[in-house]
Order: sequence, then C-alpha cells, then structure tokens
Amino acid sequence: MLENYYITGLPIKLGDTLGTIYQPTVEELIKLDMANLEIVNPFIILEKTYSKLCNEESFDLKCKYDAIPILDLMMLTSKKDSLEPINLISEQIKKSLSILYKADIKNIEYMNDIKIGILIKFDDKKDNAFISREDFGLVSDLILEMFCIDKKSILKDDEDKWVENTGSDRERKLIEHFKEKERKKREKEAYHLCDYMNVVQNIDGYVPIGEVLKMTYWQLINAYKTKIQFKNYDENLGYAWSFKYQVDANKMKHWSKEIKIQTSTVK
Repeated sequence: MLENYYITGLPIKLGDTLGTIYQPTVEELIKLDMANLEIVNPFIILEKTYSKLCNEESFDLKCKYDAIPILDLMMLTSKKDSLEPINLISEQIKKSLSILYKADIKNIEYMNDIKIGILIKFDDKKDNAFISREDFGLVSDLILEMFCIDKKSILKDDEDKWVENTGSDRERKLIEHFKEKERKKREKEAYHLCDYMNVVQNIDGYVPIGEVLKMTYWQLINAYKTKIQFKNYDENLGYAWSFKYQVDANKMKHWSKEIKIQTSTVK
C-alpha cells in the first residue's frame, strides 16, 4: 500500500527492475530550487501533451488514450517540428529522475533500440534500474500521486469557456484580455510551498521550522489538510452550539471522516 510509504516518507521500492524512488524533503526541494514543483512539472506537461495528441483526429498515429505507451509517444513525437519542446521535457524528466533515484543525471539515458525505456545507472555499483516503455506510465502516476497531484484534474481544461457572439476582432481581443486577467488571478490566489509551510508551522501552535523542512511534500500537504479539517470542525461545532447561528450539528461531517487518507490508485 503506497499510502503507508507516503505518510512515513520512506523510500519506495518498486521492484528489482524499477529500483527505489526516494521522496525528497521540503528542505531538499528548496535547496534544489524546485519549490514550485519543477520536479514534477515535466510529467504533468507530458501527460497533457499525450492526452491532447491522442484526442486529435488528425494525429497520424490515430492512437487512443493509453493504447500506445506514453514513453513511446514522447520518443516518436520528439522528432516532429511542431512538438520540439518535448526534447526539453525529456531532459527535465532525466533531471527529476536523477533526484528521485539519487543518481547522477549523466548516468540516465533513453534507450530506443533493442529495448525502449530509461536506463538509470548508479556509481556505487548498485543494480541498475530500468523503466520500460510499459512501466513508465506507472512510474509517472506514482510521482504525480507522491506530490498530491490528481491526474484527472490536470487533464481538465481550466480555462473558462468564452462564447463568441459576433466573431469580431474586438470581441476576440476582449475575450483574450479577460482570459489573461483570470489566469493572473488564479496564479495570485494559488498556494505555494511557502504558504503550506506557514500554515502547518503556525495554525495550531508553533511547529519548529526544522521539523517542517524534514517533511516530504506529501507529508506537508497531508499535515496542512488535517490541521485545516480540525480547525473547520471546531469552528462549525462552535457555531452549532451558539444561539446566534442556525447550524444543524447532525449534518456536520466528523473530522475523523474528513482526514481519512485516500487509498493509492497506482497499481
């Protein structure tokens, strides 16, 4: 059960072939200049690109989602002029894997001849890890889940749907203006690593920053959600007891149900 590894922060041994993934701490993410989750961004971009390509009728492979392993598609499309950024994503993935596997990035290489996959070699003569074309999707899903990212949510179109009424250039410019305004608003309101750390450290008694820095990202987000649930439950209970507010205590969800850890969906 992967959730037991997430909550303890222990290294996740995936097997003799796939090797062991190490969960970086908050301190390591900050020191690596990955406080904005750059470590997981290439996997998100690849998932979105893959989903988009597989839903395009004009795409020459005419694949269905999950019909072609995502790693194959990245290698095949990396040579297409229109998808040149995927070359950059492949390098970013190597960098992320070097951190998660604690390996030198120079020892990570893509193989596309006899076996399609990613070979990870270790300097201390440990057994090499090999992520095959079939297993890359599993490793990608695990990494997303390890950083509390819902795969279904990232594949949704977050942009507000704007309907053109007149089709005029002025209308299109106005729509683009308001789209950009909404995007900036979402970015401004979004929580960052420092915001989660601030809440966990101060919302329910002071927690030494050293303890927060030792947490993995999953542990930090879990602590944040749990503390918020406790806080919300106490506040709602206070309203239920007060004659000033009409709150049905029977409809309040108990905190013990709200903080239950979700079972991992990675198999």
